[in-house]
Amino acid sequence: MDWIEPGMTELSVATELEYRMKRLGAQSASFPTIVASGPNGANPHSVAGQRKLEAGDLVIIDYGARCLDYCSDTTRTISIGEPSAELRRIYDLTLEAHNRCKELVKPGVHCRDVHNLAAEIIADGGYAGKFNHGLGHGVGIDVHEGPTMNSRYEGVLKVGNVVTVEPGIYIPGLGGVRIEDCGVVDDDGFRSFTKLTHELIVV
Repeated sequence: MDWIEPGMTELSVATELEYRMKRLGAQSASFPTIVASGPNGANPHSVAGQRKLEAGDLVIIDYGARCLDYCSDTTRTISIGEPSAELRRIYDLTLEAHNRCKELVKPGVHCRDVHNLAAEIIADGGYAGKFNHGLGHGVGIDVHEGPTMNSRYEGVLKVGNVVTVEPGIYIPGLGGVRIEDCGVVDDDGFRSFTKLTHELIVV
């Protein structure tokens, strides 16, 4: 992340990241890379555009590589300079939800229960209604496969499922946070494929 700096556009960050993935052997990106800075981060499905990164922004970067015909999917949120107290608070709360949900992921656990745990943690932290998408989904040949972890899905997790865990908090006019790991459900629980740090990276 040391190449990201204030003044870069969201689109230039996305383009550089996709170039680096391909240079390292990816066939392509798994999906159009999301780079959502500042207030754009309040939209979970924001499209990278011409907004320039500014000091104080949180920047959601959601990306994946396709390699050997399989997809990956990862999200990290970074800060351009030191974040405000509220942005730091929502980052820490999102990380708490992320870690506790990964601990719950095990064979036989209902997918909706994992999602509901994230929603409960975020609501108890004072941000009810600010987590407005499913907690995770399967990943494989397609970047979105079953099983789905949301409040409505009736299925249970099974050994061999490859899933994401990606809680988020989104505040209109301020910004957002999402932290996502992709991994496999094995006999012991969730084994993450994602090796990136979970600490907030400040650039």
